[in-house]
Amino acid sequence: MANHSDCVEEQSFCDVGTWGNISRNQCQRCSANTFADSHHTTCYSTSNECRNGNYGSQNYWQCYSCPSGTISYPNFFKCVLPTECEEGYYANLLMKICKECNKNCKTCATEEYCLSCHNSSLMYKGFCEKECPISTFINPIHMRCEDSCKNSNLFTVPELRLCVEKCPHKYYAIISTLFCVMKCPEGSYAEEKTITCESCDSTCKTCRGPAFTDCLSFKTIGNKNYFFYNFQCLEICPKNYFTHEES
Repeated sequence: MANHSDCVEEQSFCDVGTWGNISRNQCQRCSANTFADSHHTTCYSTSNECRNGNYGSQNYWQCYSCPSGTISYPNFFKCVLPTECEEGYYANLLMKICKECNKNCKTCATEEYCLSCHNSSLMYKGFCEKECPISTFINPIHMRCEDSCKNSNLFTVPELRLCVEKCPHKYYAIISTLFCVMKCPEGSYAEEKTITCESCDSTCKTCRGPAFTDCLSFKTIGNKNYFFYNFQCLEICPKNYFTHEES
């Protein structure tokens, strides 16, 4: 502390761990376990009260300005790069500090905008929710709610409101649309080897396989009439066969 016989021009010239008491025109030591302001105008009871961009040194019980390009980490008595704020904190560049996230956030971009959530909470548009909104799908891989599973390149199971990497048991994958279905749609068949829905031949309405000889029913194309014969769709019945229309 400055000698009482010494004079200083202003409070900022007071020694480390002291503050300038203007009413007494004197530099006075801060109380035990308190931090002197970096401008030596007051003492703070915790390092969190140091000015923005300042950190509290426990060695000298003094608030110091952080070096250029760094921000203060009040709870840890140090300065860090903005990218070094730990889990549960985010870099508030305006205030020049690592600021604590909302308690619901595991990590965050701002105090109220979560990037990830604790435990079983699901993230949706920056908030941590216990359940996903009705119009959304649960993404258990990334622990969030999706407006569309395609956003994460995952399959959609509509009945379960679920996003999955692989379709569950008894479901078939439609690769083109990233959907899981229990019954393949018209124009496709269930391929048991790959557990996928594969396209029928272009002449088939429904089928049991990919070839034109695998048709179970046929399409009506324009005004043409097709006839079903031996799992094929034909424009003309074979020799010795006659057309038969089911009522």
